[in-house]
Amino acid sequence: MEDVFFIIGSSKGQGKEIFELLKPESVEIIQFDSFDDLTDSSYKLCPTFVLVDRSFDIERLKKGINSFNHCDLKPIIVLLSEEQLSNSGEVDYINLGIDGFIVSGQSKSWVLAYLKSLFRLYHKNRKQDTDQQFRLLFETMFSAYALHEIITDESGKAVNYRYLEVNPAFEKITGYKAEDVVGKTLIELFPDSSTRIIETYGEVALDGKKLQFEQYSPDLEKHFEVVAFSPKKGQFSTVFIDITEYKEAIKIIRDSENSLKEMNEAKDRFFSIVAHDLKNPFHNILGFADLLTEDYHSMSDDEILSQINHIKTATENAYTLLINLLDWSRVLLNRIDLQADTYDLKELIDQEVKILQEQIDQKSLRLNIEVNEAVQVFVDNHMIGTVVRNLLSNAIKFSNEGQQIQLYCTDLSKFWQLSIKDDGVGIPIDKIDGIFGLDKHKSTLGTAKEKGTGLGLILCKEFVEKNGGKIWVESTYGTGTTFHFIMPKNKN
Repeated sequence: MEDVFFIIGSSKGQGKEIFELLKPESVEIIQFDSFDDLTDSSYKLCPTFVLVDRSFDIERLKKGINSFNHCDLKPIIVLLSEEQLSNSGEVDYINLGIDGFIVSGQSKSWVLAYLKSLFRLYHKNRKQDTDQQFRLLFETMFSAYALHEIITDESGKAVNYRYLEVNPAFEKITGYKAEDVVGKTLIELFPDSSTRIIETYGEVALDGKKLQFEQYSPDLEKHFEVVAFSPKKGQFSTVFIDITEYKEAIKIIRDSENSLKEMNEAKDRFFSIVAHDLKNPFHNILGFADLLTEDYHSMSDDEILSQINHIKTATENAYTLLINLLDWSRVLLNRIDLQADTYDLKELIDQEVKILQEQIDQKSLRLNIEVNEAVQVFVDNHMIGTVVRNLLSNAIKFSNEGQQIQLYCTDLSKFWQLSIKDDGVGIPIDKIDGIFGLDKHKSTLGTAKEKGTGLGLILCKEFVEKNGGKIWVESTYGTGTTFHFIMPKNKN
């Protein structure tokens, strides 16, 4: 009996090439531009093969495929695609009734061999419709397939299952050969398997449930989309695809969304600081300068000196803010490179103390530095200097007059831990969470009404982490605060 082959929507390109390939094979080929061109008499021919291109939408394709349901033996329907489909895409088309896939550009010899294999399978059991269709899918489908029998205990509870049959795609996706799996139980192959998954498949095999779910295999380190059903009581089949790359892609997209959100928050915070905080010091400078200019002749020397000191303080605040903004912008744009080397930690601390000495003296604070001169760290001195300066500045800001600030080191084998402890006002417990985060952290006035930008701790976290360390805080409200951060001792 001569086979009839429909080509639908593929009158040109590879469809025509396939026509030429099959001409010597005693195949009658009829071409149609679309399903709408098929007449009732055409459908009655019940073709052996239908080659349909991917130009049809899902609903039209589904309707066209269902039009062959009246045939005693459903035709083999092959989808011609311009590009390789994803695993999930193949599953969607298989669910519609597609039996195989050809990608444009594949070699003629491969296409002919592939179609011949489908022909052989088709003719082998032509009168056994159900078995034939199962075998075609079993051998050629791109999704993994496995048939299992459930194993129960005396009470009828599912406690294990055995692999009865797997297809070639199962071997490819899982990496396990059929001869190593068939006849073995799940517990034999994967001793640490979850009892929950056995119970789930037990519900399918014993109660006839149909399930679709995602499953992660720790042994294979892969994610799968699984469809499970029971062909007969006591057995269950699984059809699954590897969606690990899809899950990873989703994670990348979500991470990108979070990163974009953080950048937008940072941008908003940046402009807020530029628009409000940055102009405040200059308002103070201009105000004191105007007062000094207008009333200079009526002021005493002490009053003039006081105004000059106010201008100096406001200028220093503006300068500090600008430096932090510049550093922060470089971090955001990823334009700050780590230039690490070996430094004496005590010397690095002393340099920052000199910068802040005037603030320490203004509050009559007692500074106790318990860092041995032999302590060396492998860091970027600019970054860690900024960290020490910001943390020490915070300790000064939130300490009351005459209190003590301590800096001390702890040896952590491969790291040095530097702690900066004050006996100041402390941090409320509801403020500690997210103190290093841009979204929650806001500047708080110091004990002498000192202002800040809220950028200092954000920079500290960025710089410490860039140097291979980490930073954290311990605080009791009303008692004081200790910031700790660790730094590597050497390059390795």
